[in-house]
Amino acid sequence: MNKISLIGAGNIGTILAYNLSRKQIGPITMVDVVEGLAKGKCLDLSQSLPIENLNIKIEGTTDISAIRDSSVIIITAGIARKPGMSRDDLIETNFSIMNEIGKAIKKLDTSAMQILLVVDETRNLLGTITDGDVRRALLNGFRFQDCVKDIMHQKPVIVSEKTDLSRTLELMRSHKLRQLPITNNIGSVVGLHVWDELISVPKRNNFCMIMAGGFGRRLHPLTANFPKPLLKVAGKPILERIIDQAKESGFVNILLSINFKGELIQEYFGDGSNFGVNISYVKESEPLGTAGSLGLLKEIPDLPVIITNGDVLADVKFSDVLEFHNSNMASATMVIHHYDWQHPFGVVELNGIEIESIEEKPVKRTNVNSGIYVLNPEVIGDIKKNKYCDMPDVFKNLMKSDRKVVAFPMHEDWLDLGCHADLSKADTKFKNLRNKNDK
Repeated sequence: MNKISLIGAGNIGTILAYNLSRKQIGPITMVDVVEGLAKGKCLDLSQSLPIENLNIKIEGTTDISAIRDSSVIIITAGIARKPGMSRDDLIETNFSIMNEIGKAIKKLDTSAMQILLVVDETRNLLGTITDGDVRRALLNGFRFQDCVKDIMHQKPVIVSEKTDLSRTLELMRSHKLRQLPITNNIGSVVGLHVWDELISVPKRNNFCMIMAGGFGRRLHPLTANFPKPLLKVAGKPILERIIDQAKESGFVNILLSINFKGELIQEYFGDGSNFGVNISYVKESEPLGTAGSLGLLKEIPDLPVIITNGDVLADVKFSDVLEFHNSNMASATMVIHHYDWQHPFGVVELNGIEIESIEEKPVKRTNVNSGIYVLNPEVIGDIKKNKYCDMPDVFKNLMKSDRKVVAFPMHEDWLDLGCHADLSKADTKFKNLRNKNDK
């Protein structure tokens, strides 16, 4: 429900709060300069409402900033006429009070969202009104008694609640938007993206290393003379999508491990400045496996490193994986994904020659390695230079030495782009997302 604020917790303010709560309009905030007055009145109201089977949040305070984000502000503050006080005296005193309250509201308004979302009774979005729309309307002779539909933007740019951050930022940049409404699958408003909040992701000093040196032989002829990580998915290279994913979690220091046609990757990304990140390169002279290039690092990082294969697209947040790793005080973390597969035949369980059970084409659930990891600096330091090493071997060795290795269960979408069918599936997915977001 829309928030209602009442400034003044006297008799009129309290009666209004009671009547609003009975009509199930709320939540309600009451503000009064008298210490404890608004809070006490709200406690009384809160205790009486359950008797009438009402459940409305009511809070009282002396802090005027509590009215922020209110849909409606009602001012009942002022003093009653005292003996010997003329009506002019009363007006002058209460005008001063109103003036101060007005200044406070104006101050709060300058830091507000500067957008109104116009919805119907089911919260379906009808349009938007920005402060710019209002200014233009006033210049064109619009009167406040006129209908809001005459000035609102009736076909605003929106995104669904499932739209990824990179696409959201892309839309806001291209349309020069500071706010972007979020709707669900039936068109109801469920939130609002604010540009300043989206780009304020805390920067992390951890490196994100992307293994982009593979030959991609299963994707021939596309990769016969072209690096697999630069193949495009819905118009954007796989590697660029992974870098976007890292950046969305605050990782701006990117290490790219390159080998086959690595010069094309280096030419495309450069130092990363055009992509909002810092990119450095680790060059393999020969294939070293999925972990071997870690042994080529000139310096061992001081912090845990996020490592991902260059042909994996997953919706998981790298920041969540890192926080999981740190909170469990692990030496290494492997992101795993649940994989269901159906046996093509009926499975028969035997006890000697006697049949114990028959299960027709059972579905089995297994945990698979997603190709995304976190390794502590000391683990990276143990990897030998110029020695072939796959990541599963790193984990096996750690387990043998009783060092703590953990699994981060990923429930988000995961695509391993190992063959043509996988690449086509990813292309279709991202194109569908883009088309849906553009509607």
